[in-house]
Amino acid sequence: MNICGAAAGYLVLAAVLWLFYRSVLVLVPAAAGCFLGCKVAESLAKEKEMQRVKAVFLDFLGAFASSIEAGETPDNAVFSAYRALAGLYSCEWRIMRELTELLRRIRMNAPVEEAFKAFAKSLEDDDIQRFAEVFSLTKRKGGDMLYVIRSAERTLTQKTSVRREIRTIIASKRLEASVMAVMPPGMILYFSIADSAFLEPLYSGNGRLVMTLLLFVYAACLYATVKLSKIEV
Repeated sequence: MNICGAAAGYLVLAAVLWLFYRSVLVLVPAAAGCFLGCKVAESLAKEKEMQRVKAVFLDFLGAFASSIEAGETPDNAVFSAYRALAGLYSCEWRIMRELTELLRRIRMNAPVEEAFKAFAKSLEDDDIQRFAEVFSLTKRKGGDMLYVIRSAERTLTQKTSVRREIRTIIASKRLEASVMAVMPPGMILYFSIADSAFLEPLYSGNGRLVMTLLLFVYAACLYATVKLSKIEV
């Protein structure tokens, strides 16, 4: 996360904690919470990046299989598949940089199956690593390479389709969860403006314990919402 995003997250978290405690002392735990929030944001960004990796790799498999089907050797088919993608996707994307590195290894006379293994290892994706292992075994044993590539393409297509359906199904629920996440601080803010005396007992004595308990429940609900919306396929 960039500095501006981290600063914005810190201000939002500090504002929420101030609503619960009305004390400048919350500025310290807000910093710790912001750090955790940055880690979550990085995780979500990585997840989004891997979705892009899978989508581009799926297109690469299709172009790779078409080149093999046209009679090209695996080495030349890799170059042909990359040229088919180069005009469609930015060279700044991680997957395109790794494909460029894959081509470099092949140019350096590395066996194409070993180049694919290094490519899969750098991306740290289970589906791509499984493909690299099966491709390597097929290349060494002289199996039907086109069948292996097409099978991997079909499997990834099915998984992508299932992920897309799941995201569509839970999209409305995520929106509802976002609205519900704003409600508790929103209600506290409303009563603080409309009738501040109404909440005064919660900011002294045992009231702070009640607010702390409510804050933990609120945080637990947010955490559960995020976990439940992440479904692995």
